[in-house]
Amino acid sequence: MTTVQSKQARDRADEALAGKSFRTSQNVVPTHWWCFGDPQAGFDTFCAVLEHHGLLDDDGLLRSDVGLVSMGDHFDYGAGTHDPVGEAERGVEGQRILAFLAAHPRSQVRILLGNHDAARVIEFAHLDDESFGLIKATSHVVPRNDADELRFALEHNVPCVTMPRRDFCTWSEAQRSQVERLLLSGRYDLAAVGVGAGVEILLTHTGVTTRELGLLGLTSTATPQDVAARLNNLLTSAVGEVASSWTSGEHAPLSLEPLHTAPSAGVEAGGFLAHRPANPEKRDAWGWDETRPRRFAPSTLPRAFDQAVGHTGAKLLERALAPWSTGNIGPIGHAHTLFVQDGACRFVVGVAASHAGSTRLLLLDPGLAHAATGDVDLLRLDSVV
Repeated sequence: MTTVQSKQARDRADEALAGKSFRTSQNVVPTHWWCFGDPQAGFDTFCAVLEHHGLLDDDGLLRSDVGLVSMGDHFDYGAGTHDPVGEAERGVEGQRILAFLAAHPRSQVRILLGNHDAARVIEFAHLDDESFGLIKATSHVVPRNDADELRFALEHNVPCVTMPRRDFCTWSEAQRSQVERLLLSGRYDLAAVGVGAGVEILLTHTGVTTRELGLLGLTSTATPQDVAARLNNLLTSAVGEVASSWTSGEHAPLSLEPLHTAPSAGVEAGGFLAHRPANPEKRDAWGWDETRPRRFAPSTLPRAFDQAVGHTGAKLLERALAPWSTGNIGPIGHAHTLFVQDGACRFVVGVAASHAGSTRLLLLDPGLAHAATGDVDLLRLDSVV
């Protein structure tokens, strides 16, 4: 049921989409912060979680004492049977969520770049609504075999047949323009640093491994602040490279190479915005390609600091991290904690406290579109920088 606060929030979001600004103060100083994993859902579902946790004020905006970190991925929920009208409507819901978040000052809301956000300006940067619609419609009738699917990807210059029909099914020119504007205005980050119970936590969409430290020119002694600064400087530089094209109406693809390896026809993206933790004993050539990894071993997480990520929900965790995850996966909506110590992994349902001697990875993707409002775990922090 839509409440008064949720309706007010939807009104604020629609006004933001139309270009209206809200609170004039850009110096809001929250007394506490919450991390929201992957808000891929309808706007009312998103707001119901905020309201359940008491984060909205009577105007439908975040309370002035509350800060929020969105962990990335604001688009593409509800993939399934080809339904152009429904997919278009779900695409606008993602735009509402992103507009609502960006209507708040950066001192109150931090928006992390997820792979579904980045796809708007990387994978499908070259498309328009008409061409994407034709590709998506065609993808649904491609025979389910490797040869025909590869032929489709090469013919249409897309990474794979599932991306237009499922993974990024709600893509639109309007979403691309929205992501471009937010990148140009500095509202997206690749990383932030939170502090909870006196412990610094690196916040990213997918997590940083020793591979990323090396590519960033950092050592194993790097702090979360060091890593976040390098990542955000990289994003700023990358946006600078395409800024003149974007402002002149040319949709050049954003490049985060070599940290994140862009896709090509028949080959999916890999690296920082695409990889997930997995059991290396289940290694396969596709997921563990060192030039564009889509999986990483938990043992490659830096030992010097804890991390919190989105990107990987309960179903994927159960498959990718077995046997550690076996019997330790909570219902959809719950966070999970992965501890790594001396090469051994331990899996816990919920947000567990840091343990001395262990590397902690908090996995916050709640599978929001399928979760019961009261079961959605958020990570609470004392501050975010």
